[in-house]
Amino acid sequence: MFKFILFLTVFGYYLGQFTNTPIRIIIHSSIILISIFFNLYYIFKIKKGKIRTNNKINYFLVYILLCFTSSLWSENYLETIYQSIYICTLYYNIKFFHENNDIKTVTYILSFSIILELLMVLSRKSGLNLNIIQTIHGVGSLQAMISVFILYSLPSKKSLFDKFLYLFNFIILILSSSGKVYLALLIITLYHLYIQKNYIINFFILTTITSLSLYVIKFLSSFDFGKLEHLGGRLLPWKMMIEKIKTSPFLGYGFPFGDEIYIDSNFTIQNAHNFIIGSTLYIGFLGPILLILYFKEAYNKSKNILYVRYLIIGIIITANFNISISGKLNIPLISALLVLTYSQNLYSKNHA
Repeated sequence: MFKFILFLTVFGYYLGQFTNTPIRIIIHSSIILISIFFNLYYIFKIKKGKIRTNNKINYFLVYILLCFTSSLWSENYLETIYQSIYICTLYYNIKFFHENNDIKTVTYILSFSIILELLMVLSRKSGLNLNIIQTIHGVGSLQAMISVFILYSLPSKKSLFDKFLYLFNFIILILSSSGKVYLALLIITLYHLYIQKNYIINFFILTTITSLSLYVIKFLSSFDFGKLEHLGGRLLPWKMMIEKIKTSPFLGYGFPFGDEIYIDSNFTIQNAHNFIIGSTLYIGFLGPILLILYFKEAYNKSKNILYVRYLIIGIIITANFNISISGKLNIPLISALLVLTYSQNLYSKNHA
C-alpha cells in the first residue's frame, strides 16, 4: 500500500499540472484526503508499535510542522496547508519502504518522475523549438544523479530493467548541461580522492570529465535560457530576497509563497533556488537551521555507506542553486527526502 500511495502522490501532482484549474483542484484535493487518512494510519501503526521509530527529534518533520503553522500568516493559507500535508505524506511513505530496505523502489520512483517531468516540460514549451539539450536542461538532473549512484551500488547481478534504467538516468545526467550538478560531481570526486577509496573512482573521473567537457561546450555555445544575469540569473533575485528577509526574519512570509519576487512587470521569481534563502523566507531563521541539522544528521549516519554520503554532498551542493528542496512539492525535494531518509534507516539497520 505504501508504494501505491507514493506513486499516486507523485503521479497526482504531475497530473494536476496538465489540467485546468477546476480539475487540478479536484485531483489535488482527492490526494490530500487520501494523504490525511494515510498519515493517520501511519501514526496509528507507530502508536501500536508495528512500525519501528525512535524518540529523537526529527528535524524535517518539525520543519514541515512550522510550515503548516505558517498558514496563519501565509499569503495563501489553503496552498500552505495543501503542500504541507502533501510533503508529510511523501516523507512517511519514503520512510516506510526504506525501513524495509526496498532500495530499487528509489530508482523506479525517480525514473518515473523524470519521465513525468519531461512530459510536463514538453507540454509547456511545445512551441518554443527547443533542442534536446535545452529540453533536458530542466529535467531530472538531480534525481538522475541519485539513480545512477544507487543503481551502480546494487549487486552485480542487475536485471535487464535495472540496466536500462541505469543507462536512461546516465544519459539524462550527462545531457542535463546543469552547472550545479557538474559542480556536485566534481566536489564528490575530490571528496572521494580525499578519503582514498578506489572502488568507483574511475567511474567518477569519467563522469566528471565528460560532464565538465559538455558544460564548457554549452558555455561557449549560443544557448539562451532567458536568464537575468550571473549565476544563471539567480544573483539579482537572491539580492532582492535577502532584502525582503530583513523585514520579517523571525516568521517569514508563509510557506510556500514567501519567495515570490516581482523583478519587473514581465518577470516574477517564484522559487528561491537556494534552500537557505528559501526556508528563511518561508518560516524565518529557524527554517535553514532545521534543514541544516537534518543534513548534518544524515551525513553523520552515512559514515560507512559511502555512496549515500556522496549523494548527500551532491544534494547539499545542488540545493544552493536548484529549485529549493525547502519549498513546495517538486522532484528535487522528493529526491532529497529519498536519500536523506534512506541514509538514516541504513544506519539504524547496521547498528541494530
